[in-house]
Amino acid sequence: MVRLPPLLLLLLALSGALAAPATDSPFLDGLDEFLSAFEGLGLAGDPLAEPAPAEAETGTEPPPEQQVVTEVAPCLGCLVELTADSAELREMAQLAAELLEEELNMTRVTEVTQVYRAAYQVQRGYRYELTLELVATNCSRPQEEEQVCAAEPAAEPLLYAVEILEPPEPELPSHLTHYSQVDPDQVLHLPGLWGTTEPTPTPTPATEGPAGGADIEADLLDMISEMERLVQTEPDGGQEAAAAAQPAVEAV
Repeated sequence: MVRLPPLLLLLLALSGALAAPATDSPFLDGLDEFLSAFEGLGLAGDPLAEPAPAEAETGTEPPPEQQVVTEVAPCLGCLVELTADSAELREMAQLAAELLEEELNMTRVTEVTQVYRAAYQVQRGYRYELTLELVATNCSRPQEEEQVCAAEPAAEPLLYAVEILEPPEPELPSHLTHYSQVDPDQVLHLPGLWGTTEPTPTPTPATEGPAGGADIEADLLDMISEMERLVQTEPDGGQEAAAAAQPAVEAV
């Protein structure tokens, strides 16, 4: 069975209505029922169909738009400042001091007292730039193991700008690529990045001597108290317990 398009059916019905006599009311009633079936239908390609109402007229709100957050890509090859008083800054400053001691063949171990500039750049590896202040300590190089070094009160601070290259290969050591002394006036108004550090608490040694003797005495007194309790509860064995406790009291 071939289905005719609604528009063609509508045209055929209208043509039949025009050809039919006006007094043919059953036919007109059937035409009205036929036309009412197509009311409110937006058929594709139907010029008589009304356009669908907009979203604002239907009362439904459009879904919220998703916010797109843009991120700034890292600048390859740009200098990135190190965080003040961070672990990485302290590690690189200490490494710079050790490399300077070897490069300048210093006789004293140095101590980093301040860092005025610290940044790194991603190259073939990492290139660090630091401006740091050093002072000589009371330790001679090479430093002995577990030797505690302290800055010399009369030591003159040394200012150096250094560049350290850290190769990408872990088996290759870091090395100085450039170093030069800096005039103190150049860092006069720069804030320091090196914070104060708290001293590492020294472990308390084990207590010996009189304190240890006091512990032994307390144990003996507890033993004697237990024996006295046995004497009170067991009359027959009291003499033997008292005789056993007597040497312990004399030892105390």
